[in-house]
Amino acid sequence: MQISLFRKILLSIFKLNPNLEILEGRIALWDEAEMSACFESGMAAITTVILEFLKPGDLLLYSRPVYGGTDFFINKILPKWGNSFNWF
Repeated sequence: MQISLFRKILLSIFKLNPNLEILEGRIALWDEAEMSACFESGMAAITTVILEFLKPGDLLLYSRPVYGGTDFFINKILPKWGNSFNWF
């Protein structure tokens, strides 16, 4: 099981909650997955997924409507990192 660099950074910044570790472990077992991730909010989950998979210069294609925080992140933050976006 390999943990991504982004996940390692998150784990070093935030202290792990033992209950959360147990929950993630049980979800991984239930889904027969190597690992799982639980988040405090939907925005935290969305941001983490985008940052994990999008590299500088990539194009993000997404459908509208999206949550306001997600729209702000995509339209205002991602371009600063060299990413472009388009919606349908």
